[in-house]
Amino acid sequence: MPRLKSSGARVVVLDDINEVLTQTEVPSLIVLCIDPRRVGWSVCNKLKKHHVLRAVPLIVTSAEATARDFE
Repeated sequence: MPRLKSSGARVVVLDDINEVLTQTEVPSLIVLCIDPRRVGWSVCNKLKKHHVLRAVPLIVTSAEATARDFE
């Protein structure tokens, strides 16, 4: 996140999907770090179904996921 901040981007870190879904400001980009064995994919699906947030570019990262998880 330091690189995003140093390039002038405003970075907001939210730990709860409910916080994300109730934001009044629409982000320019969402970076979602998931744990494939937990609720990460569920969060991804909620974002893609949200009437506003589905249009926001989404980058999904994971330290534990394999290429197959992203298929």
